[in-house]
Amino acid sequence: MTRHWIYSVLMAIPLSLGSAASSAQTLSGGADPLTVDRLYDSPDLAGSSPRQLKLSPDGSRATFLVGRKENLHFYDLWQMDVASGKVSMLLDASKLQQGELSDEEKARRERQRIYGE
Repeated sequence: MTRHWIYSVLMAIPLSLGSAASSAQTLSGGADPLTVDRLYDSPDLAGSSPRQLKLSPDGSRATFLVGRKENLHFYDLWQMDVASGKVSMLLDASKLQQGELSDEEKARRERQRIYGE
């Protein structure tokens, strides 16, 4: 794989996620007025950046984690087909089994700044 190809994939994911969000906003009948406060408020205007981007061994798919709009520290697993640019959710994090975490696991997550509900 060339660097150019990898950079193309890295750029396509945020763009495809952003265009989906802007299309949904246009269909809903408009947007809130853009103010100086909104420019510096959370979440970012461009949306959240994908985390832990991984390419499949054959290079046909990319997987990544995306924070939810209502809780940016809660991540769902998504995939993107590189050829078509189609993005789909693989795993809804809210459907994972919740249980009591050990003190060791809590400490590990705190060190890595990983949050959960």
